[in-house]
Amino acid sequence: MKSAAGRKGDGKCPRAPLFFELGGDYIGPDVAVGQRSWNIRAQNLCVVVSWLAEGEKLQDEASPDEHAILVLGDTSLHVESESGDAQLATGPSLVIVPAGAASAVANSPGWVARIFTARAGAVVEQAINTEDYETANPAVAGLPDLPADAGKGSIRVHSADAVGDQIFRTDSLLLKWFADSSGEDETSGLAPLVEDDLERVSITIDGDHVHHVRRPWSADLEDWRADEHVQCTSPSISVIPPGNINLTRAVGGGVHTRIDVFAPVRAENGSIANGSDYARATASSAS
Repeated sequence: MKSAAGRKGDGKCPRAPLFFELGGDYIGPDVAVGQRSWNIRAQNLCVVVSWLAEGEKLQDEASPDEHAILVLGDTSLHVESESGDAQLATGPSLVIVPAGAASAVANSPGWVARIFTARAGAVVEQAINTEDYETANPAVAGLPDLPADAGKGSIRVHSADAVGDQIFRTDSLLLKWFADSSGEDETSGLAPLVEDDLERVSITIDGDHVHHVRRPWSADLEDWRADEHVQCTSPSISVIPPGNINLTRAVGGGVHTRIDVFAPVRAENGSIANGSDYARATASSAS
């Protein structure tokens, strides 16, 4: 595991990105049987990536808002909320879990990623990189107010189409699930992006990816940083703060699986697959 943390920043220059490789020599179905979990945070959200053996259970304390579970590969997961609502999710799929406590049991071994907002304090406090956020980044937009009906929903399971990219959301999170790709991305026709007030958190489960990051120059020469081209082997998590021009490119052979997460929900040009579940919240925020 590695973290390439930079200066805390003074508002003139974007903060540096963070990169974490979660593999190591002791993880995976071919190395050890049993649960392995890695907890990485950003300012507004927290990602817990786990390898589960068959029959293993995840138990989460009560959260004040919805969280998301990525069921990856052909993993099968039984999810239950504190109200007794229960659903079986077979990967690749996304599970939206309402506020409150929840548990999940693996019916078959595989990868699972749980994504919470920073409101889930008990989870966020366990992140290995809490020191990166001892001082909040003023460039990052805050989370929205909780909806009045928080905690009253049911568990929803959405299948992830392996053919095309899909966008999903919760009350406070936006997830872009990229279609699995094979082999390297082309080096022409690339589309670097920059977020003005959001961190981009990338979760990779399969394949190697190179994160290209350019930090725009400020008026202070001491803030200038060289471009970064960081290659990470899956599973990995990267956190790209706002203001950084960035691009993630799949490299090497085999399958590449990646999901990007943002908090709060950002405006999207494309349609949100489960957007109808949040039509009231979208209309309210636009008024």
